[in-house]
Amino acid sequence: MPLLEIENLSVSFRTPRGIVRAVDSVSFSLEPGRCLGIVGESGSGKSQTMLGLLGLLPSNGMVSGSALFNGEQMVGMPRSRLDQLRGSALALIFQDSITGLTPHMRI
Repeated sequence: MPLLEIENLSVSFRTPRGIVRAVDSVSFSLEPGRCLGIVGESGSGKSQTMLGLLGLLPSNGMVSGSALFNGEQMVGMPRSRLDQLRGSALALIFQDSITGLTPHMRI
């Protein structure tokens, strides 16, 4: 069973001009003990995908699709449960990893 399984995850934003779709139907899975790097051009939706997954979008952001972490659905998960997972079981390292990582500590 995958540790993380994302299926058709989409991220959209409500704007004065209507809905803007930032991420359209991303799917991937991550097996226990494996690493996954999300790479792409600037503006391709990498950060929005992860922010949506972790429930960290601004108030005009919307997430749809499925995101299972250890079999638990994250899309629509209550904030209190997301707060428990963030930082203990799940984390996001932004592109400027020099300021986000301490070289002498293991990840």
